[in-house]
Amino acid sequence: MEEGGGGHDHGGDNLSEQAHTDVDTPGCLADSLSDGWRKRKWAKGINGILDVHGDTYEVVVDHSFFTEPVSCEVTNALGNTNISRNVDVYFGPRMAAEPQSLQVDLGSDAVFNCAWTGNPSLTIVWMKRGSGVVLSNKSTLTMKAVKQEDAGKYVCRAVVPRVNAGEKEVTLTVNGPPTISSTQTQQVLYGEKGQIKCFIRSTPPPDRIAWSWKETVLESGTSGRYTVETVSTDEGVISTLTMSNIVPADFQTIYNCTAWNSFGSDTEIIRLKEQETLRLAVIIGVGVGAFLALSILLGTLGAYCCTRFQRKDVHLVMSSLPVSLSRQRDVKPESLKGAGKVKNDIRVEIVHKDHNAARESKEHTSIKQMMIERGEFQQEPVLKQLEVLQEEEKEFQHIK
Repeated sequence: MEEGGGGHDHGGDNLSEQAHTDVDTPGCLADSLSDGWRKRKWAKGINGILDVHGDTYEVVVDHSFFTEPVSCEVTNALGNTNISRNVDVYFGPRMAAEPQSLQVDLGSDAVFNCAWTGNPSLTIVWMKRGSGVVLSNKSTLTMKAVKQEDAGKYVCRAVVPRVNAGEKEVTLTVNGPPTISSTQTQQVLYGEKGQIKCFIRSTPPPDRIAWSWKETVLESGTSGRYTVETVSTDEGVISTLTMSNIVPADFQTIYNCTAWNSFGSDTEIIRLKEQETLRLAVIIGVGVGAFLALSILLGTLGAYCCTRFQRKDVHLVMSSLPVSLSRQRDVKPESLKGAGKVKNDIRVEIVHKDHNAARESKEHTSIKQMMIERGEFQQEPVLKQLEVLQEEEKEFQHIK
């Protein structure tokens, strides 16, 4: 460190919180070499450090060294000199003024304050818990003419870049009439015990909660087959109306849940709906599954039968060819005028039904093509038979 004379000196070191450092003051070190100096005194802020008397003060720094400088005062017969040094300590947000939760009336203003310190400079944001919307970038959050929906938890968050962050949560409570939230149609089982519920948020808490239906009003306890129970939770009050045995008339009845406090009241209308039993649901599910399985089975069988029918149709066409062969050993060649050589033991008879020869030949060609494509039997023998038949038919026509 540089040597120097009397007076005040303010400098700084960049250190992280809890770093270990030697804090020297130029006057304490330099002037300690002079025999004229008699006394040295160290201090932090306004508090003296009694157990340090040498030229050097060694200490583990924390955030307090950022606002409380370390000083060294040297005294001799001629006077004294005081020299101080600030330590630039990096530290995360520390709460300087803690915000307080508030309870205000509906339509009033709500003001929250929070203060933080940190090094380097920090940023502050106010948000409602769960919303993610920044409501303020200052240490103060002001809300004008609050409504019931403004009630909830708010967060004051401070961030020191590249060091750390901190937050503090507060609650805003809004005094006003009760608000009831409930499912307007609730399901129960016929013939079984049934319950209907209403949930009540109210600040201050409700003075009175009542269930009413037809000519009956019940706030608590039991009346006939009806019982009312009320339970308080952190979020509000739950009131339950229990019916020991559900009858058909219950599904036609309108039930009212009403709550009162010093600011007003709220009412919710609830109706009952019969809940399907588990057994019926299982039966329906099994029936639907069986129907689908049967449909798939019938579709598969239909496709299979259709394929088989098409194959049989080809065989039927083949077997119905309008040609017949018969052996006739008693045919005389001379009875065939102008005929050429014919096998003596074979007679070819062409049986015409409803088609002429040209169309018959065309059908033969189509049948041959179908048999070749389907591969139902070997191709060569059938072709040879058809060709022989056609040649003999032509020869027979010529003889005629």
